[in-house]
Amino acid sequence: MQPETATTPALEATVLVSVGRHPVTGRARRADQDARGVELAKSLPNARVGLLYAGHLGSDNESALRGYLGMGFETLSLLEQPEGADVLPALAEALEASSPQLVITGERAEQGEGSGLLPFLLAERLGWPLVTSLAAVESVENGQATLLQALPRGQRRRLKVRLPALLTVDASAPAPRRPPS
Repeated sequence: MQPETATTPALEATVLVSVGRHPVTGRARRADQDARGVELAKSLPNARVGLLYAGHLGSDNESALRGYLGMGFETLSLLEQPEGADVLPALAEALEASSPQLVITGERAEQGEGSGLLPFLLAERLGWPLVTSLAAVESVENGQATLLQALPRGQRRRLKVRLPALLTVDASAPAPRRPPS
């Protein structure tokens, strides 16, 4: 491992993003938990954060994905998939190729099946530890992350996990910034 310099980030993080649906209007939008994951990743010191979307790219989805770019990103990596396709193989292949140390995602999709199994299946396929219900990343050093996990009734648990790891974000994670109007 090379020493950290001003040009070398200490941490590579990828946030898996999806298209959500507004609960009242049904219009496509950025998914709330994924946006919380983006906000959490942006708060990590000395990290290079990338966004990754795997799915169908229609005009509604494209406008919803722009909401993530409005959170301060110039690019978003796209793994275009046929509508209704299983995105697990494409995500696993992309993550194996890019080798991030942290992968952050929401707990479940806001549309489609939304079963919440994708993070579990992806972590199993990659052979990485999975931490669910993440409220905060307290520190990352020496190949380990210290995390704060949200528990029922406002309780919190501090965990240490080896990297690389996959993390799912809880509703108690930092609220996402609003995209510019």
